[in-house]
Amino acid sequence: EKSRRYQLKSNNPQASLPQFSQVVHDRMTECVYPSGIKTFEEHAEPEPWTRVPVMAQGAKALEELSKEKGLGYDEQDIAYYLRVFKDELKRDPTTVECFDLAQGNSEHSRHWFFSGKCVIDGEEMPKTLFQWVKRPLQERPTNSTIGFH
Repeated sequence: EKSRRYQLKSNNPQASLPQFSQVVHDRMTECVYPSGIKTFEEHAEPEPWTRVPVMAQGAKALEELSKEKGLGYDEQDIAYYLRVFKDELKRDPTTVECFDLAQGNSEHSRHWFFSGKCVIDGEEMPKTLFQWVKRPLQERPTNSTIGFH
């Protein structure tokens, strides 16, 4: 586990905390402790899971959940999940399912996405995004500590 600690110097640090937190912390993997951590024994109860009302609210329900919980859904994600749950499964997803989908579909898991065609301004590029990322390793294999295979 890793922790970071910041001291805010402001006339009103509590008012500055929400804006500061938006810039430096990842809501999916980190917690903000406005009063500091008093003990590692302190345990908050996990948030209860709920159903996301896609059957009644459609895409709006997924958009709101993504924004509120920092899931990072894009338009394609929302359209796809809406089709799967509303049209195919004919049920509301749970928040647990939505978090799992966000994790599995996050950019670092999208190898298929980075290996696809790269089109900029309507022109297909000669390399995929993954090929561009791998280029430094190919050009200088002894000067790289991390390689993508």
